[in-house]
Amino acid sequence: MMESTGGPYLNTAAVTSPVGIARLLQMTFGCTTFSLVAHQGGFSAAYGTFCMFVWTFCFAITVFIITCEFTHLHSCLSISWGNFTAAFAMLATLMSVTAAVIYPLYFVQLGCYPIGCEVRDFRIAASVFAGLLFIAYAAEVFFTRAKPGQVTSYMATVSGLLKIVQAFVACIIFGALVNDSQYSKHVATQWCVAVYSFCFVVTVVVVAFSVTGRTALPWFPFERSVVVYTLGAVLLCRRHLAGLLLRQQVRLPAAPRRLRQGQVPLGQPAGGRHLHLRQPGQA
Repeated sequence: MMESTGGPYLNTAAVTSPVGIARLLQMTFGCTTFSLVAHQGGFSAAYGTFCMFVWTFCFAITVFIITCEFTHLHSCLSISWGNFTAAFAMLATLMSVTAAVIYPLYFVQLGCYPIGCEVRDFRIAASVFAGLLFIAYAAEVFFTRAKPGQVTSYMATVSGLLKIVQAFVACIIFGALVNDSQYSKHVATQWCVAVYSFCFVVTVVVVAFSVTGRTALPWFPFERSVVVYTLGAVLLCRRHLAGLLLRQQVRLPAAPRRLRQGQVPLGQPAGGRHLHLRQPGQA
């Protein structure tokens, strides 16, 4: 948590410290990105909607964090502010880098046809600012991460940051399964999805306990429980992934059927030239 340097009401360090400057850049780049897309760049389909959601969501939460830091309103919230900001910074980093890759991949083109040069330029500019937005969030993660020997919030540690990565990757896996997946046809893949779902739910619970400040309950040994869960999750994922790989048999292409003399195989230029198969024992 930043120390107050602006009197009893305002905390100027919220906008003058390295973390504060990074957040101001996040707010600026985020607003610029979705404004360019909404004004002229345009978006469509689920990919474009996801990108717009990422930019608007991250912008709104960043404005909320800056406001609370600057006015000390975060002291009125019944959450662990350090865990909340660290978790959001890591989540925003992952979401912004995903949007920064998806938007130019699906909506940016070098030529003007058929969208027009003006729309193309707006989309290129939005892609550039989307990349800068990712860098700004990554900078906050770099500034707020736990240093060796430093006492800080759990979500700022490597273990806490990895929890956000685990939950985000699990969401990507679930999204891929929903999109024309056939995992339900095989028992091995069903078990894998069950393991992923269990690990995802427990990870979300760990993050929720950290953000809400419920890690110091006398009846709940948080640190030991996290260690036990992490070990169990690694063993489960390793076992089921190994089982899934063992069940995937390499299917060699079937041997082509023996062609009659003079028959041209598929894909072979006809050209009046016939294919003669050598018979066994023939010179």
